[in-house]
Amino acid sequence: MVAVATAVAYPRTMILPRSADTSIFVWIGQRMQQGELPYRDYWDNKLPPLYWLNHLAAATGKPEAAVWAMFAIALAAGGWMMFGLGRRMFDPVAAGLTGLTYVSLAGSQVMAETVNLTEVWAAPFAILTIYAMVRAVDAPRRAGLWILLSGFGLGAASCFRPPIALIGAALIPLLPAIYRAGRLTVVSAATWLAGLALMPAVIAAWAIANGVFGPMWQNCIMFNFAYGAGAARPAWATWAHARTEIANLIRDTQVWHVLGAAGLLVLLIPWRVEKPDPTTRLRPINLRLIAIVWMAMGAASALPGLRLYPHHCYPALAGVAMLSLWAWGALVALERAARWLAIVAVVAVLVGTSWLAGQHLRGSWAQAAARRHQMRFTLQAADYLRTRSDGRESIFVFGWGIQSEIMPRLGWRCSTRHPMVLFYPELHIGKQLVAEWREDMLTHPPDWLVCTGGEDLVKSQPWITDEWDQPYAWGALKDVHEFCRDRYVLDSKFLECKGKGGACGTGVVIYRRKDLATRPDSH
Repeated sequence: MVAVATAVAYPRTMILPRSADTSIFVWIGQRMQQGELPYRDYWDNKLPPLYWLNHLAAATGKPEAAVWAMFAIALAAGGWMMFGLGRRMFDPVAAGLTGLTYVSLAGSQVMAETVNLTEVWAAPFAILTIYAMVRAVDAPRRAGLWILLSGFGLGAASCFRPPIALIGAALIPLLPAIYRAGRLTVVSAATWLAGLALMPAVIAAWAIANGVFGPMWQNCIMFNFAYGAGAARPAWATWAHARTEIANLIRDTQVWHVLGAAGLLVLLIPWRVEKPDPTTRLRPINLRLIAIVWMAMGAASALPGLRLYPHHCYPALAGVAMLSLWAWGALVALERAARWLAIVAVVAVLVGTSWLAGQHLRGSWAQAAARRHQMRFTLQAADYLRTRSDGRESIFVFGWGIQSEIMPRLGWRCSTRHPMVLFYPELHIGKQLVAEWREDMLTHPPDWLVCTGGEDLVKSQPWITDEWDQPYAWGALKDVHEFCRDRYVLDSKFLECKGKGGACGTGVVIYRRKDLATRPDSH
């Protein structure tokens, strides 16, 4: 399980370029290494556990490799717990294949994207919620510890992505078994609630101790409520986006990644409470109903924001993989009843999935190569900047997407609390963020500016397309452009490299503040 998880995790983290969001999380971890804090020194709307993981990755000095290792551990832990749940109903072969189905689904490019996302890190904690409670039903001793871990799992998962709390509904079908096991008591409920509150209590204590509780509440609660309300966008735009992403999901997962969905055929089997092997002396648990509720609640957790991206559905993958248990169990039973037919089925599955897996991985490598070719000038620009500074200066990068390579590659301080300017001018809080960004840029101008719009900074923000459609953001950007025009100069050494086809490509421009003394060029 560990070996497969490590192999699956590699293309997601070490080959594909980072996305705009995930790169900023890496950069935040790097800045925390320098004593800065989220919510105080830079704005973002995620809760602290995500930044703690990236801080840990940055502390190793190799954040990309550290994220790869942590993702592999998360995949392997999730697969192992799925194996444990499956082992309760079927033999080790079917249970092991269920675990590997989860690893395959959870490691797929379209779902995990570039990995460093809240849903990905929340997934093993969400699985722990169900796994630990099932163990509490079965365990003759230490049941209280498993109950505590179940509550902790749901609390921790919700602190990465709050809507994942819906997965707690998958515990409801477990209540009869919990009652029969004598675990449905006031003490058990208090223990579970204590586990649930543990991670939120740690977060609150950390925020209070660092004096950032107020900004954290504003960023992570109030802003996210406004964001989740649809940001006042028309319904047709919201659902058109959802339809597009669903089509992408169906197209990109390919057949072999939908293998776990074969378990949905269990809905056609007469409904009954599954009974474990009588020799195990385990209490009956309706694991099938748990898996169905699990999958449904995981999918429902993607809905509050009404912006359906594939990774928002990531929590549903464990439920889909759990349902595949019955498909694998049927295959094992077929082997016992008709060995020749089972051999044919296994060969067909192996050949088909191997071919599809090869197609998928070839597509992943091709996409990675194309993206790296597209970003090559940005990468070279970041390397050039490193030769022109000792890293103590500040920087601001204009242009959606190029931050994903420049910011974490340099790890420099940003001149503003808003390294990624997200404009929501139709929201009051969005206007507040734009005003804060404008004030930061005018009062603390960065030492270096990088943009993709040539000499016009306005053109570097492609989502601000119309002065009349977004006048507030347009006006702020124009103010900053006018302010910077007389205070910055195009970097001459950079232009020389550009002329030689070296450190830059079309559209990428580096500005240096006129009063900035730079160290000699090392090219």
